Amino acid sequence: MNRIRKRGRKFERGLSPDYLRKIINAYDHFFFRYQQTPLLIVQADRLNFTDKPEDVDALIQRIGTMRSGTEFWADLRQEMQA
Repeated sequence: MNRIRKRGRKFERGLSPDYLRKIINAYDHFFFRYQQTPLLIVQADRLNFTDKPEDVDALIQRIGTMRSGTEFWADLRQEMQA
Protein backbone atom coordinates (compact mmCIF):
# COMPACT_ATOMS: atom_id res chain seq x y z
CA MET A 1 0.00 0.00 0.00
CA ASN A 2 2.89 2.37 0.73
CA ARG A 3 4.36 1.83 -2.72
CA ILE A 4 0.94 2.42 -4.31
CA ARG A 5 0.55 5.68 -2.40
CA LYS A 6 4.07 6.76 -3.33
CA ARG A 7 3.50 6.11 -7.04
CA GLY A 8 0.32 8.18 -6.94
CA ARG A 9 -1.24 6.50 -9.97
CA LYS A 10 -4.87 7.47 -10.31
CA PHE A 11 -6.04 3.99 -11.38
CA GLU A 12 -4.44 2.42 -8.27
CA ARG A 13 -6.03 4.73 -5.70
CA GLY A 14 -9.19 2.65 -5.34
CA LEU A 15 -7.41 -0.64 -4.62
CA SER A 16 -8.33 -1.93 -1.19
CA PRO A 17 -6.02 -3.98 1.05
CA ASP A 18 -8.54 -6.84 0.85
CA TYR A 19 -8.44 -6.83 -2.96
CA LEU A 20 -4.63 -6.79 -2.94
CA ARG A 21 -4.56 -9.72 -0.50
CA LYS A 22 -6.77 -11.71 -2.88
CA ILE A 23 -4.45 -10.92 -5.79
CA ILE A 24 -1.38 -11.92 -3.76
CA ASN A 25 -3.04 -15.18 -2.74
CA ALA A 26 -3.95 -15.95 -6.37
CA TYR A 27 -0.36 -15.32 -7.50
CA ASP A 28 0.98 -17.47 -4.65
CA HIS A 29 -1.39 -20.28 -5.56
CA PHE A 30 -0.47 -20.17 -9.24
CA PHE A 31 3.30 -19.82 -8.86
CA PHE A 32 3.58 -22.38 -6.05
CA ARG A 33 2.73 -25.00 -8.67
CA TYR A 34 4.41 -23.39 -11.70
CA GLN A 35 7.13 -25.52 -13.32
CA GLN A 36 7.04 -24.74 -17.05
CA THR A 37 10.09 -22.45 -17.08
CA PRO A 38 12.69 -21.23 -14.58
CA LEU A 39 11.04 -19.03 -11.96
CA LEU A 40 12.71 -16.42 -9.78
CA ILE A 41 10.71 -15.34 -6.75
CA VAL A 42 11.97 -11.94 -5.60
CA GLN A 43 11.51 -10.57 -2.10
CA ALA A 44 10.66 -7.15 -3.55
CA ASP A 45 9.97 -5.42 -0.23
CA ARG A 46 13.75 -5.13 0.20
CA LEU A 47 14.23 -3.45 -3.18
CA ASN A 48 13.39 -0.05 -4.64
CA PHE A 49 13.37 -0.28 -8.42
CA THR A 50 12.06 3.27 -8.78
CA ASP A 51 14.69 5.17 -6.81
CA LYS A 52 17.68 2.81 -6.85
CA PRO A 53 19.06 1.83 -10.26
CA GLU A 54 21.52 -0.47 -8.49
CA ASP A 55 18.55 -2.61 -7.37
CA VAL A 56 17.52 -3.06 -11.00
CA ASP A 57 21.11 -3.95 -11.88
CA ALA A 58 21.27 -6.51 -9.04
CA LEU A 59 18.04 -8.13 -10.22
CA ILE A 60 19.23 -8.31 -13.83
CA GLN A 61 22.48 -9.87 -12.66
CA ARG A 62 20.57 -12.41 -10.55
CA ILE A 63 18.29 -13.33 -13.47
CA GLY A 64 21.40 -13.95 -15.56
CA THR A 65 22.63 -16.61 -13.13
CA MET A 66 19.43 -18.67 -13.07
CA ARG A 67 19.63 -22.27 -14.18
CA SER A 68 16.31 -24.10 -13.80
CA GLY A 69 13.50 -24.76 -11.37
CA THR A 70 12.26 -22.27 -8.82
CA GLU A 71 14.71 -20.00 -7.03
CA PHE A 72 14.14 -17.47 -4.27
CA TRP A 73 16.07 -14.22 -4.04
CA ALA A 74 16.26 -11.62 -1.33
CA ASP A 75 18.84 -8.93 -1.97
CA LEU A 76 21.37 -9.29 0.83
CA ARG A 77 23.35 -6.11 0.08
CA GLN A 78 21.24 -4.18 2.60
CA GLU A 79 21.81 -6.78 5.33
CA MET A 80 25.55 -6.70 4.74
CA GLN A 81 25.58 -2.90 5.12
CA ALA A 82 23.75 -3.02 8.48
